[in-house]
Amino acid sequence: MVLARHLHQQTGKKTRCYHGDGGAATIEYSGLVEEGIVELFQYTIRPHPFETTQFACQGKWPAEPDNPASPWKDLPVANNPYGLFVFEGLTAMSQYLMSGNVVGGLAQRHAQGGATAGKFAQDTPVAFQDGTLKVGGNPMSDFGIVQRTMQDRIRETHALPGWVYWTAHQTTADDAETRERIIGPDVGGKALTSKIGAAFGNMIHLDGAQKKLMGKDPVTGKAVEQLEEERRAYTRTHYDPDGANAFKYLATNRCGRPEMMPTYLAPPDPIRFYQLLKEGRMATP
Repeated sequence: MVLARHLHQQTGKKTRCYHGDGGAATIEYSGLVEEGIVELFQYTIRPHPFETTQFACQGKWPAEPDNPASPWKDLPVANNPYGLFVFEGLTAMSQYLMSGNVVGGLAQRHAQGGATAGKFAQDTPVAFQDGTLKVGGNPMSDFGIVQRTMQDRIRETHALPGWVYWTAHQTTADDAETRERIIGPDVGGKALTSKIGAAFGNMIHLDGAQKKLMGKDPVTGKAVEQLEEERRAYTRTHYDPDGANAFKYLATNRCGRPEMMPTYLAPPDPIRFYQLLKEGRMATP
């Protein structure tokens, strides 16, 4: 949340964070919520995930974020106080749409059957009742529905009045054209992994690399080789820095002068990244 604090210091603008997984703990412990810099909302507590995700990606906010039945409030148009919108994230939101535990989730609709389920190209691969609980699975057609929905949601966030930041878990997939093994965002499955980067201006991959350092053994006092994890933010497609596999890790940036953007920033520094983008844009003839 370094970027949220920096933005607030520079402009006074606040950040809205829509989270769907355990990543919120880092924000809660940062103190930014208590300081009024970041507003936090867990969208997965609400029913009707298709409506909820659409409203969230339009910048709307519940009047009472902890109340699943709270009415939505529109994003202020005049004197908008928000400059950064964080969505955590592509993977969590896709799973929310697929869910069998949320009213309106696709698997929940299959489990209920009847008019609630609607019409689908394929029947659910599994549906059963365990006591009072009805359980349903996700047929292949669900993945197509969720992936198209997520593409729509991303496009909706392009209209928000400020910076937009999406996160995602990674998955291993095959490049749709080269058939090369790649690692990239999980968006309701693997079909969009090789293509979803085109929906964003920049796609950064966070990774770690083992650095060899010389240290002293505390018992013998002898010099020994030690390993230290270096956190990196890769700005372009790369291979595993430790050589553990031969997969391509997807990343890209839109710097006007590619030579001005390093392959990675260590440690990850979003403020420096955006400064480099600005410098590259200004240096472009």
